[in-house]
Parts: sequence; C-alpha cells; structure tokens
Amino acid sequence: MPARLKGFFERVFGNDFAFKFKPKSLFPESFLTGRSADILVTMDTPPWIYRFLLGAPGHRLIRHAILGPSGIRPIKIMTFGPLRASSDGQRQRWLARAQARATSIAKRLNAGARTTPA
Repeated sequence: MPARLKGFFERVFGNDFAFKFKPKSLFPESFLTGRSADILVTMDTPPWIYRFLLGAPGHRLIRHAILGPSGIRPIKIMTFGPLRASSDGQRQRWLARAQARATSIAKRLNAGARTTPA
C-alpha cells in the first residue's frame, strides 16, 4: 500500500473514530456499522497474479485490518490492471465498469431515501 494511502487511513480511522479496542477483549468495538465500501484499485500487476499468486495482500489489509474492524460491510473491491500495458479501449471499459457500479449504488441509495419516512 502506498505510504500516502496508509497515512490517510491512519489519520481518518485513528483516535477511536472508526473502532476502539476494548479492555480484556481481542475484538474491537466497531463504530461504523451499517455502512458499506466500494474500493477501486489500479495496479500494474495483472489482477490474477496479484490475487492468486500473491494472495492480494493490500486487499486483505483494507478488508480485514481497516474497514472490517470498523464494522463496514459489505466491502466490494474492483481491481483494474495492468495499467501500463492497457489500451485506451481497455481503460474506457474499466471506466464504464466503475461508472456502472456508481450508478447502481446511486439508484439503490435514492430508492432507500424515498422509502425513509421524513
């Protein structure tokens, strides 16, 4: 994980904002339950190598050590790569996938907002 991203998580999720370890317990108290996360990851490693040969360490870290203890579920991670070898057409398809996911989330949120009493 890039140092700036790690620093971001430490600043945003620190100071007992997202979770807090309870005395005499191995499990943290989660403060962000009821929320979900969509993570978009770009990389130069082919995603299948990153996932199956390397074990997706960055994805696991974000899912199990940062967002999970905070109570954020479900966590959807979309991976795009390798970037350097990609064509303009491939990057446009990746952008379309990301846009489709964002549109789906927006529709779901708008539908939920309409059914929530005022």
